Amino acid sequence: MITIRNIFLVTAAVLTFAAVSMSQATAPAKTKEAVGSETAKNGFRNEDNIRDKFNAWQTDADARNWLVTLGYKLSEIETVSAVKPHGEKSDVEV
Repeated sequence: MITIRNIFLVTAAVLTFAAVSMSQATAPAKTKEAVGSETAKNGFRNEDNIRDKFNAWQTDADARNWLVTLGYKLSEIETVSAVKPHGEKSDVEV
């Protein structure tokens, strides 16, 4: 079953992987700690970006596509509110 949380986790993971892969391809070798720290920081940035995209859903093409993929009809949506909860498992809640 596809849930909103699963979509966000997958999206965040893909974006994090892409960002880390690109930085590793052009940067000199780093320690495991440095790579882990960079990965975590990129993950937090991705969560912020995803939250911001959903909050701008009326003008953001990615967010509109995600909502349609999740089964929502754009014409029926009145509001969308996305937040990053603190101290919870979810990365982004919509």
